[in-house]
Amino acid sequence: MTQEDAQRLERLAELSKEYAQHMHAMQSGVEYSKDKTDQLPKHLRVGINARASDHAALASLLIKKGVITEVEYYEELVEFARREADVYRKRLSKEYGSPVDLG
Repeated sequence: MTQEDAQRLERLAELSKEYAQHMHAMQSGVEYSKDKTDQLPKHLRVGINARASDHAALASLLIKKGVITEVEYYEELVEFARREADVYRKRLSKEYGSPVDLG
């Protein structure tokens, strides 16, 4: 394994960990939100499964074709996960009237 490969794998591991943290924060935000109108079980199950499958296929294809790298992909995942978790932090802070830290 080259030094470049090792650095890439290390960066992917860091990004993967950060992505998981933001996704957990977003899920906590969904769980503790007072407004449950968009969280019906069937709606969540079908929507999440379809989106996950579609997303994985597209990301895989773009990486295989050399349009993006795995690191670029994970950097974007982390950014968008951060944004989504921030939406719930702000929403819950407003709903509960004090700052909420989801992690």
